[in-house]
Amino acid sequence: ETVHHFLFDCPLYRRERWKMERQIGREAKNLQYLLGTKEGMQETILFVGDTGRLHRQFGDVHLHLPDDE
Repeated sequence: ETVHHFLFDCPLYRRERWKMERQIGREAKNLQYLLGTKEGMQETILFVGDTGRLHRQFGDVHLHLPDDE
């Protein structure tokens, strides 16, 4: 499974992807935004947490969201 597939294509996470798209619009389809900006990283962490995909490896990633500055 590639990062691209997980974030943009995997049908198992359609609902979580829709939620992210509602939050950040077109930027939800922009890998550079998702992984290269603070706001994008926060939304990506929420997406990962909502999918539960990496829960075994990292626990609840929602707990690791950076504080707002």
